[in-house]
Amino acid sequence: MNRTRPIYNIHSTVFLGIAVLVGVLYGNTLVNGFIHDDHGQVEQNTFIQSWEYLPKVITGCIWESAVGDCKKTFYYRPMQTLTYMMTYTVSSSPWVFHFMNLVFMTLCVFLIYIMILLLTKNIILSLLTAFLFLIHPINSEVVNWIATVPELLYTIFALLGTICFFLYRQTRAGKYLFGVCLWYVFGIFSKEPAVFLLFIFLTVDIFYFKLKAPNFLKKRTNAPYLICAALFCIYMILRLRVLGGLGWDRTIIVTASQRIFIVFDLLSLYIKALFWPHPLNLYYPYVIPSHLFASGVMSGWIAGCVIIIGLVWSWKKKWKEAVFSLVWFCVFLAPSLIFVNSIGENLYAERHIFASSIGFSFILSLLLSRVWQSKHSGKILVIIVCFLLFFVSYIVIHPRNTLWHDDERLYRYTLTISPTADLVRYNLALLYRDKNDFTRAKEQLGIIVARNSWSGLYKVLNNLGDIARKEKNYDEALKYFKKSIDQNPLHMPAYNNIGALYLEQGNILQSVQTYCKANRIDPSFPPANNNYDMIIRNIQNMDTGAFAQLAAQIEKEFQPAKTNTIVINSFDCSGGKTCQLSLSSSMNQNEILLPFLVSGKNTSGKIIRPLNIAYSPASPAMALSVDQQFKDQSIRFLFPTCEGTYYEAQFYINNL
Repeated sequence: MNRTRPIYNIHSTVFLGIAVLVGVLYGNTLVNGFIHDDHGQVEQNTFIQSWEYLPKVITGCIWESAVGDCKKTFYYRPMQTLTYMMTYTVSSSPWVFHFMNLVFMTLCVFLIYIMILLLTKNIILSLLTAFLFLIHPINSEVVNWIATVPELLYTIFALLGTICFFLYRQTRAGKYLFGVCLWYVFGIFSKEPAVFLLFIFLTVDIFYFKLKAPNFLKKRTNAPYLICAALFCIYMILRLRVLGGLGWDRTIIVTASQRIFIVFDLLSLYIKALFWPHPLNLYYPYVIPSHLFASGVMSGWIAGCVIIIGLVWSWKKKWKEAVFSLVWFCVFLAPSLIFVNSIGENLYAERHIFASSIGFSFILSLLLSRVWQSKHSGKILVIIVCFLLFFVSYIVIHPRNTLWHDDERLYRYTLTISPTADLVRYNLALLYRDKNDFTRAKEQLGIIVARNSWSGLYKVLNNLGDIARKEKNYDEALKYFKKSIDQNPLHMPAYNNIGALYLEQGNILQSVQTYCKANRIDPSFPPANNNYDMIIRNIQNMDTGAFAQLAAQIEKEFQPAKTNTIVINSFDCSGGKTCQLSLSSSMNQNEILLPFLVSGKNTSGKIIRPLNIAYSPASPAMALSVDQQFKDQSIRFLFPTCEGTYYEAQFYINNL
């Protein structure tokens, strides 16, 4: 008891010191609002706002509320959803979410201290590693941005898993094995790179516990690996079920050679950022290298060789701390270098190196600790270096926190550094549009159109059309919407906007055709489907006069079908007030009948509205009923289709 009390006091003091430093560096983030992805993932996410949606933690995804379908997303991160749900229970205010990021950062830094202390039994080395990680400006994005909480969570669980693994190997206690498995599954449920934590376990086994190949055949040795592998299989089953696949962005198309170029190019960029984190930026436009001798690729080759040489040299020198630091750095950076189809549009981002920077901090600490141990003056030098680094970090981090206050401030600053960041410029334009500042919105969208290099140009054209529609410039709006569809024939918002444009102009038939086509392309797109259903209800609820006017327009605006495929089979007026018609159709399978627009006309020109229509696209049989007052008349029925054509059927009732 007396021996553990001083250690407990030291740990408490270290934790308090870390919390104070986090507050000094990042305390001003508490006044910031929701930024960028925060709006869709947190502010407007209905699935985190009530515990009734708790099953969605496992069966849903973070973007489901925003896009309506997890099959259109790439991320399956249940712990992110659960964390947001727990935080939202306390408050929906952004400062509470920012406060949680500060708590997670504090815990992360403290766990780094604990892990390095376990591995090295050197408190100075542990403090130095935790301190360098904490003050590194490259990590400020993760602390500032609520949507990057998966980085914090998986790093925390990776640290906890490594600590428990080390203690399990030391003690063989079952509680630590349980901890290894628990933190591993929490880690992979937080973010995908946690899967590779097993390589960290293997490094600990080989270099700290000197295990040889035969040892891994023993049950006690391989138990953590086998259990974690089983948990990984369960995770993959859930992921495949929710996402409908691995979560692979097929819009990013790269060749095998380009993938290799990307690995080394990104490696050089991240290493450069670790040594010179300036300027920091939300979005770095990334151009995929086209050849082996590109400067970034060559720098990456050199950096990769240095890392390999460092690993081999440390291995031979049995410098296990250096091996561990390099392995940690590589293991958690590798996914961002290799799996470029699963990390979104921003292939190069500061947040991707958050966990890896622990290894970088450990390497620097090992070097500084050598200076610390050299002479008395070495200690003074290390202290001076730490003060200088903290001062420089503060003057970089503290003002940068204020840039994350709101979207406009962050976007405008980002564009001063990366003027070719079309995605950021697009978001800024939408911000202006939502404020009804159409002049500035069109200015930003026009810059993207003039550059003509962004893959999302169809979205820009669609929004230019939307602004023109709001300004009542309908011809220009329609031109932009059609250009958007030409760029991307599957862009549903453009179809929805065209339908709304026609409806706003009073052209119901054109609107119906547009929404019908949209429904054929994507029946799961709620805005277009809801508008389509609304128009159908309005037509069905029209009085006789309004429907007659609409029906009269069909023959003018729709084109007659080249062949008539509607055949009347029978007619029955024995039902009392109505006459039942039985029909059959052999329309093209690609055509869709619009039954709510079916109408008839007698020889005197009176529009006849069917009382009831039974129709199924899967069956050639149709049935409709009319009032018996038309029994002794010749009637010509029109059957409009989604394609803007109509079929007709004409008969004399008294001849049947």
